[in-house]
Amino acid sequence: MVAMGALSEAAREIVGSGCAYVSTTIKEELKERNVEDTNDEAIATAAKRAGRTLDEEIELGKKLKHLGGAKHNKKQPIPRDVLEKCTFFTELRRLVFLYIAIVFHDCRGRDGIDKLKDSGVLTEAEYDELYACGSEHKKQVKDKESYRALVRRTPHKLRATITELWLKRLVQVATRRGHLTLPNANNLQIKIAQLPNLYTTVFNIANVPIPFNYMQYLQFLLTAYMLLYTFVIVPNSGLYTPIWVFFWGTFLFMADEVAVEIECPFGLDANDIDLEARLLQIEEELTVLIRSQYYFVTGGASLSHIPENADDGSWRQVPYAKLQSKPVITEAFSFHQGRLSPSNMAMVCKTRYPRSTNSLL
Repeated sequence: MVAMGALSEAAREIVGSGCAYVSTTIKEELKERNVEDTNDEAIATAAKRAGRTLDEEIELGKKLKHLGGAKHNKKQPIPRDVLEKCTFFTELRRLVFLYIAIVFHDCRGRDGIDKLKDSGVLTEAEYDELYACGSEHKKQVKDKESYRALVRRTPHKLRATITELWLKRLVQVATRRGHLTLPNANNLQIKIAQLPNLYTTVFNIANVPIPFNYMQYLQFLLTAYMLLYTFVIVPNSGLYTPIWVFFWGTFLFMADEVAVEIECPFGLDANDIDLEARLLQIEEELTVLIRSQYYFVTGGASLSHIPENADDGSWRQVPYAKLQSKPVITEAFSFHQGRLSPSNMAMVCKTRYPRSTNSLL
């Protein structure tokens, strides 16, 4: 349970820290506008070419729309910087979830590669890279009881190693693209490096037959039983010897049953850890983090409902009116939700600030 909790916390920390670090490199403030307004450079570029200001270009676009202008009736594309950031969020979440899914499949003793491909967690290009690396090749071993044979039969550790490389590669590319500063990238790399240690802990829990301390306890019971049976029980008990043997045998069998139950807590029994439920919980937690970051980066717009343009294959901003209605802000501005925007600028007034330092005492 502790290992599963640590793995879940590490996943949340990696995704949450990655999203927060990328937010510090947003190039310009996002402005809230009407339906046709977006946070794109296209309007500013058009205004510069025509020799008009940004506000004049926006007003002209609205007038042309009302007059039936087809050119300005198009939806403006989303900025490349925002799309790259949102792509980083999505890929970071997917790769972290892929790593945890590989760990859980190893605990269950299942391959699971087909399910990962069918669910979209593992792409075809990534599977081709796994196959090219040799992790998906079936290996024949002679000594099937050795630890080496166990590792070669189950490619989960190799898959996890390559997934860790993908995570580090993702962070490095984001750093080169200017979405991560060098100190934040180093911190994120350190957090990613903690995943193999957690995997090793879970692997040992799933594969060590009996804990060492419990094995010592069983050996002590067996030694005491043999000594008492040989030198004490038979000469002194006489006809009561079967009763003593029954009680000692009961204790030993009970200890053995407990050892079997705690040998691997990742089975399919009712008292085993439900890995599927924990995997779904981790996925939901990571999804919530990504949605919060989408909301922050896009200035209040939702990227999860943006359709693809069938004409050129690009992604376009959907007007706010076609999305679900935005909730009315009822609380004061919070810095963890985004920058100051016109909608919550009115809520930040002088009456909300403390008049003096004495009022805080």
